[in-house]
Amino acid sequence: MNLPNTVFIVEDDPISIELLTAILEQDEYRIQSFNNPEDVISAAGNTPPSLFLLDVMMSGMDGFELCRLIKQQPTLAAIPIIFITGLNDEKSIEEGFSLGAVDYIPKPLKSFEILARVRLHIQLYDTTRRLEREIEERALMEMELRQAQKLEAVGQLAAGIAHEINTPIQFVGDSMSFLEQSYRDIQQLISCYRDSIMAVSGNPGYEQALREIENTENQIELEYLEDQVPKSFDRVADGISRVSSIVNAMRNFAHPNMEENQAADINQMLIDTLTIARSTYKYVADLEIELQQLPPVVCQQGNLNQAFLNIIVNAAHAIEEQFNIDGKKGRITVKSALKNNGVKISISDTGSGISKENHNRVYDPFFTTKEPGMGTGQGLSISRKIIVDQHGGTLKFETQMGKGTTFRIRIPVKKQIQNVEKSSCGLEKMDGEESIEAFGQPDRHYMDSGVSHGGRNLSRQSADTGTFPIESLPIAR
Repeated sequence: MNLPNTVFIVEDDPISIELLTAILEQDEYRIQSFNNPEDVISAAGNTPPSLFLLDVMMSGMDGFELCRLIKQQPTLAAIPIIFITGLNDEKSIEEGFSLGAVDYIPKPLKSFEILARVRLHIQLYDTTRRLEREIEERALMEMELRQAQKLEAVGQLAAGIAHEINTPIQFVGDSMSFLEQSYRDIQQLISCYRDSIMAVSGNPGYEQALREIENTENQIELEYLEDQVPKSFDRVADGISRVSSIVNAMRNFAHPNMEENQAADINQMLIDTLTIARSTYKYVADLEIELQQLPPVVCQQGNLNQAFLNIIVNAAHAIEEQFNIDGKKGRITVKSALKNNGVKISISDTGSGISKENHNRVYDPFFTTKEPGMGTGQGLSISRKIIVDQHGGTLKFETQMGKGTTFRIRIPVKKQIQNVEKSSCGLEKMDGEESIEAFGQPDRHYMDSGVSHGGRNLSRQSADTGTFPIESLPIAR
């Protein structure tokens, strides 16, 4: 049940207080009257009213001065003030409004006028407070939703990440078992060598000993061991590297200072996000990455990671829809470049595309065409807020039904960062060139496709040096 609104009447005339109280009680307002203006501020601080009725002409402190004091109190400043006055000159009226009053009631007092003005301003005040509460609650809900979205995204990826970690660990264990058994066999051969050498020392049975050595070598397949043991060591090292890459990517993605603006390597952020999201696309899409040299970009790294993740996951889901129809693997292409004082990023997919009737709804909160359980419809809405609102960038898309979609992102590069000749990170501007070497990494062009070693055969292609195989997405080491 809602409590009645409280009205503070500040008037030094007892007859006027009695009359005002009788009129306002008709609307069941709760009345608190004061004949001493000094008592008003302390009483309002304990129980703020919904409206002040102030007489202008009072002994001691007048209504104008009391109005000034009320407006200086942060908790009381928004409460409406109506002056009651017998002064009808324009100067007094203008002064009252300039101090923050919302209305004035002239004397002699009229019941219908008092009720009408008080009702109006209390309704406006109540409506304003309600809207402010709703805005605050909405902001809180959006913040909680963003956090929930991040947790949801991480939760959806957790199983895939566990698989990504388990697979290399599995072949590390297998390779170690192989090395252990091979080592025992080699020890057996070495023992045989020693025994045979001792046996033939000064003995004509040398030929027989040599045959026994050769038989042992054949029995343990020494030639095979000499070929496979180094490869097994390589697999162990590569497996550890892959685990390290995944863990590092996860650490970088969950950046602890996500709300702070810091200089960051956009290329590395894209690589980390693709590593984290790999389980969503690796069975339905090949990956191509073309990353040009970029300067560091001042950004909220954690939030921008989240925006990249949302768009990449959307691309994977779009390709998966098409994959379920025709069974053909698609392609996700991620590119970066430095143009016109901004970093431009494109994330393209060969999915089903976005229908024309949905073009204007793509960024609407809670809008989704996915099946239940596949998303909340907040991904692109949150991405747009992060890129456009937080970073002053742009987010646009191009799409064609049955062909795919490309999201184009532009993040401005602050001039003071772009003009750095050399920083503590080893960033150097290349004379006569617009591009800047970021974190010592040259232009990068990667392709992730095929199946090998538990699900993939990843190639790294350089514009200068051609293609050579690697086993994981590149992580700066």
